[in-house]
Amino acid sequence: MERDVTFYSDGLKIAGVLYEPDSAGDNSCPGIVMCQGMVGVKEYFWFPTIARRFVELGFVALIW
Repeated sequence: MERDVTFYSDGLKIAGVLYEPDSAGDNSCPGIVMCQGMVGVKEYFWFPTIARRFVELGFVALIW
């Protein structure tokens, strides 16, 4: 499952996409935060493809 999320850090609103296994439900899953570190947008550099692969392996992934 993919969904848009927002959160605040030091008063700055941050938008991202959260990728979760369908089986996660209320269960805990290990998580990975993915940030590219260069000027651009979160959709570049194959991040969505990589995030979906992490989900297949049982991880939650956040791209921001």
